Amino acid sequence: MTDSVLDRGQIVVDQLPPGFDLVAAVRAHHDAGVAIGWMWDLVSGPLPEVDERPALTFGVNDGIGILEWNDGRTSHVPAGGVHPDWSEYWIAGTHPADVPPNAHVPLDTVYAAIAEFVDTRTRPTCVDWVEAAPLLSRFE
Repeated sequence: MTDSVLDRGQIVVDQLPPGFDLVAAVRAHHDAGVAIGWMWDLVSGPLPEVDERPALTFGVNDGIGILEWNDGRTSHVPAGGVHPDWSEYWIAGTHPADVPPNAHVPLDTVYAAIAEFVDTRTRPTCVDWVEAAPLLSRFE
C-alpha cells in the first residue's frame, strides 16, 4: 500500500486509504535510504484541472527536505529555507524536476507541513512563506 502511494508523483489527500499515515510512510521511505531527492505534489479536492489545484510540493533526501507551495498563480518557499541555488529532485523518484532556491528545510518541518496539509487541506501555517524565484530565473 505505501509503495503504491509514494510511487505516484501526485498524491491526492482525499484518495488516501482510511487511516493511512502519509507522514509515517514518507519518514519510512527516507529512513530506508534514498540515493536521490524524491519529491511529490500533495493536493486536495476535485477541481477540473490538476494544475489549477493548490499544491504542497515536498521532498526528502539524505537528512534534509524541500517544501514549495503553489497556488496556481505563484510559488512560495519557506522564509527560512536554505540552499541558495536551484536544485533537482525527482518526482516519485522517476522524473527530474527543478526546485527553487531556499526550498530546503529540516525534515521535521517537511513532516509538520505534510501533516497540517492532510488535516486542513490548506497552505500550512507551520511555515512562513515567501515568493519563490520564478523558473525563468534558473536560465538567466
